[in-house]
Amino acid sequence: MTMRKSTGIKIRDTITHEPDMMIGERYSFIKLLSSVYNLTPNQSDDLNRIYKKVSGENNKVLFNNIQWENIIIGIMSYVMRDTELNIHDVIKNTYSKKIEYHINQIYRVSNTLSEIIDNDSLYMN
Repeated sequence: MTMRKSTGIKIRDTITHEPDMMIGERYSFIKLLSSVYNLTPNQSDDLNRIYKKVSGENNKVLFNNIQWENIIIGIMSYVMRDTELNIHDVIKNTYSKKIEYHINQIYRVSNTLSEIIDNDSLYMN
């Protein structure tokens, strides 16, 4: 039996690989995820609002050494926690290798957001 490689949605192919990623490209990534995973307008707004909050200078240490794509997907998984989002499928569709590494980063972001937002004013401001 042969294994077929899943082509996924080629999110990585939509991103320009430069050392200093432009903020606009990060928001393009958010728009792409919103479209591919059919986020509601409210979920999309939440994703943008939370990303702006956690990507500020004061929160750099919060998600230290986590790739920004994983931070965005982690926020998306937090925002969509009440829907049937299969984070494993998101990872498989987004990355081709080191899936476990990305899943661990994304769960860390999502869990951290749960702790912060549920117990703090990060979400409300």
